[in-house]
Amino acid sequence: MPPSAGSSTVADPDPPVPPERGPEPPSTIQVGPLRFTEAGNAGHCRWERQIIALDAGAPHDAKAVVVLHEVIHACLAALAVDDDTEEAVTRHLGHSLLGVLRANPTLVTYLTG
Repeated sequence: MPPSAGSSTVADPDPPVPPERGPEPPSTIQVGPLRFTEAGNAGHCRWERQIIALDAGAPHDAKAVVVLHEVIHACLAALAVDDDTEEAVTRHLGHSLLGVLRANPTLVTYLTG
């Protein structure tokens, strides 16, 4: 029966659920003796300032790849490797490692246990 003229409307019992954005990246990431903080911006690692910058509006999967990519840059920063080689290695390892970690949750548990 439709609501009468003086009655209030009932809210939709099943409102639309926003798309899953995934968890937020950690605010700090320990790399060796250094603690990097996450800061908004495009993806890059500022080793000398200990900052990993991300695009806050990026989809979860994109941010996950960028976080791992920038962590690898932070790990490689102490090596005397030219920029082009470092970027190529980092790009390959970032995508490959994220795929391995996602496909093998028991490996993650083992490695971090």
